[in-house]
Amino acid sequence: MPDQPYSTISAPVVFENAGRAFASSRDVAAYFGKRHKNVLQAIRGLLGTHPELRRLNFQPSEWVNEQGKPQPVYDMDRDGFVLIAMGFSGTKAIDLKIRYIETFNRMEAALQGKPAISDRQTSGAIDSAKLAMVRECRLTYGHRAAQKVWIEIGLPTVPEMFALPRQIDLWMPPTDTPAQ
Repeated sequence: MPDQPYSTISAPVVFENAGRAFASSRDVAAYFGKRHKNVLQAIRGLLGTHPELRRLNFQPSEWVNEQGKPQPVYDMDRDGFVLIAMGFSGTKAIDLKIRYIETFNRMEAALQGKPAISDRQTSGAIDSAKLAMVRECRLTYGHRAAQKVWIEIGLPTVPEMFALPRQIDLWMPPTDTPAQ
């Protein structure tokens, strides 16, 4: 049971502690559909390479499981949350990255006194991000997995695009005339 996500939530829960906003590693795991131990592993890996983040962005804590045993958990501030979440893959992770980029672009435009990026430009960025995710999936997990991701993230389907690639013999010159 501890190996599986403990629940699914529609948004990471943010709470206040000493005047700062935090999210629990358990809630992050539940939101992204990850195992909590994997989120802990990602945090510990990040802290292993960047120990200065420990005090700034990640606060170790504990929660008590169903057997009454204390279990590790990290409370992370916004920057810690972004550092961890940007490393995740999947539909929710790409949606988070897209929303983060859109918000950043709006804030940057406001600071520069320019109009915000249009929905059309944002839509193109979203499609590019989705295509990049499918490409990464295809390179990592293969053709079938990429096909499932393509459909899951809502890209339009064209039956020919999921056909296996044709083999082309590069040593044979193309023939323009029909064989007799």
